[in-house]
Amino acid sequence: MASDYKVLPFETWKPSYDKEKTIKLAKPMAAKAYNPKDEQPPDMAWFRLNKQYIDSEIFGIFQKVMNRLVHGRPQDLELADLQVAAVGVKEVHFEQAKDVGIVGQQAMGKSLLINALLHRRNLSKTSAAGGACTASAIKYVHKPGMEDFGEVYDAAIQFMDDTELNEIISEHARRYYHFHFSNKVDPMYHDEEERAALTAESFFGLLWNAYNDEEAAEALRPLLLPAHIDNGALLREALKMAHRRMQEAGADEHRMKQFLDMGAAALMEETQNYIAQHESLPSLWPIVSHVRISMGSALLRNAVSIVDLPGLGDLNHSRTAATNSIRRKADFEIIVAKSDRVTTEEVVDQQIKQSIRAHGAKNTILVLTKIDEFFLDNHSVESVIERNPNQPFPLIKELVLATEVSQNEIEDKFRDALEEDEDADCTDLAEKVDALSAYQEYLKKTAQCAFVKQRAEMLEGQMRNKYKDMDPDPIKVFSVSSSLYIDWMKKRRREDPVLTPEMTGIPKLRQFLLGISADANLEAYREHVASTLPNFLGKIARITDHENKNDAYAEIRPFFNELLDGLKEAHELSFSN
Repeated sequence: MASDYKVLPFETWKPSYDKEKTIKLAKPMAAKAYNPKDEQPPDMAWFRLNKQYIDSEIFGIFQKVMNRLVHGRPQDLELADLQVAAVGVKEVHFEQAKDVGIVGQQAMGKSLLINALLHRRNLSKTSAAGGACTASAIKYVHKPGMEDFGEVYDAAIQFMDDTELNEIISEHARRYYHFHFSNKVDPMYHDEEERAALTAESFFGLLWNAYNDEEAAEALRPLLLPAHIDNGALLREALKMAHRRMQEAGADEHRMKQFLDMGAAALMEETQNYIAQHESLPSLWPIVSHVRISMGSALLRNAVSIVDLPGLGDLNHSRTAATNSIRRKADFEIIVAKSDRVTTEEVVDQQIKQSIRAHGAKNTILVLTKIDEFFLDNHSVESVIERNPNQPFPLIKELVLATEVSQNEIEDKFRDALEEDEDADCTDLAEKVDALSAYQEYLKKTAQCAFVKQRAEMLEGQMRNKYKDMDPDPIKVFSVSSSLYIDWMKKRRREDPVLTPEMTGIPKLRQFLLGISADANLEAYREHVASTLPNFLGKIARITDHENKNDAYAEIRPFFNELLDGLKEAHELSFSN
């Protein structure tokens, strides 16, 4: 618990106070923004690997081969094949990034969490501000060659394939038919099934652009009759209309529309406008599978992709089906819940259980957000210091009382000095009072931090072991304050947040996420160095050692023999560890 929280006595604390005061008086400075580069990486072999050196050695091998191959004959198929193979070994490729799906209800802090993890202040928008983009999953992936904090982004809007479209169109048709024509609507669920039918009608209206085009509305009406739903006409025509919308929207042969090399605000606006379309054109979000945002980030660079999943609990089947499809395919899942409501939220409980069934407890992560709001829950700093029996609060209480006594003594001396001499120099006494007042603020802030830590650890333990009847392994639980972390990113702020960057929990969660792909990343390097590269060197050997070759090889063979010996030696020296 918080018993190990460090509390400095006044004499130990004061030198740092004096130093900070001197610096501020000498030269007022802008606030220092938090930099994730200062974070320690996980203690794993992947992060101890000298990747820059190994990458340069691998690329050097590629470059030597390519420099020589330019002298080969264009019609020589074997050398052309070797050139293709050289391109394949010039750098290590990760097989696939680990997908981390993030789900949560509105007002739980999901967008703030994504921004904090990716160290961006305004990238992910809340559902209230995000418009059409929030109707689709947004997948954040690494942009090759981009620095971790680079502000150049790509977006790729991926439309649904026919399997997804068939599923969604069929489900909407079923719901519409069931409510309007089946005579089997359960009175107990009448309102819910009516909303589902209205959602289905809205889906088809958007697909046909019926709200803006009267001719399209006329074409849609007969398709919503029972006969055309029964014989599959609605399904067939809806599928054709989806294909038509993609073609009109300029999607390529992979059903994708891309926006490249843009700033974050411009990219999001462009993507938003494209999906929502203009007033006279149909909205595209009902047939969008997901939006992929490529950007710089240490997390994404280490083969971890963050997937913002909307639509859970939404009656709109288009959103819910797409969300659940991506949830099932994700490697890990983060459920975002507000700390002060997590023990009573049935929806959160259901989401955690779904994740455990899909991924197991080891890959289920519960993130408790807004831990800085604990003090808004009928608690004050003074009452916590006065009543909490757990350390460090008794120690803080003792120090607060001692400080008040010291202040009273100094104030008495101050009054006595002024009574004796109205012009007495009491600067030292005033400075001591100021220092003691500042120390009391330090004690209150320390109490706040300790209380937040204590409450968070209590909740974490409670939630970590709650689902052991489903899986003997505990789920992962992290407590964070994304908003305070983002405040630390500002260079201009009136004062530092109560919690330090480390106490916000974001660095700890990011460190855990960095570790989930570390073993696979290391294995990719091992495979490349121990198998792919030796096979490539062997390919060179087979070409150069082959007898009965055309005389055209007479000149190139000695070079390749020499190169092969050098590459093998470099390979053994560079990767022996």
